[in-house]
Amino acid sequence: MPLFEIISRRIHITPFGHEIATSAKEILFQAELLKHKALKYRGELTGTLRLSIVSTGKYVLPFFLQPFLAKHPGVDLQMDVTNKELVIESLNRNEVDFALVSILPDRLLVDSIPILDNSLYLFSSPKVDTSLNMTPKDLVNYPLILREKGSGTRQSMERFLKQHGIAVRRKLE
Repeated sequence: MPLFEIISRRIHITPFGHEIATSAKEILFQAELLKHKALKYRGELTGTLRLSIVSTGKYVLPFFLQPFLAKHPGVDLQMDVTNKELVIESLNRNEVDFALVSILPDRLLVDSIPILDNSLYLFSSPKVDTSLNMTPKDLVNYPLILREKGSGTRQSMERFLKQHGIAVRRKLE
């Protein structure tokens, strides 16, 4: 039985092809389930660890997770890398086991563990003469590149600009 057919130079999956794909997914799912059951029977930790992390976390979290995952090969990792706003939403909806954010919101009642200092720095083009004694107010003369809305880094930058009474007119996002 054909799994696909070519019509007008395009490949189309046949109904039988869809059935085979569905069966193959089920077989692979059952094989994974058996693996987890065998590990659990031996007393090993198994299951899926669901994480939601801010985009900057993707650079540091693997260093923290690697020893745990090496010790527990039966644990599958499901990690969503997104902005702070969506990380908090997934945590509020109980869709994840752990979340990593750079700024913990006040309204969230969770246990937290600080893992790193989160220092933020302002960088400029090499064309900007940084030997000048610049003040925060001088930022109005330059276009700023800001992170996406919902980003903790952007919120920190916006808070800094507001504290110094700076209205940015030109920006890139």
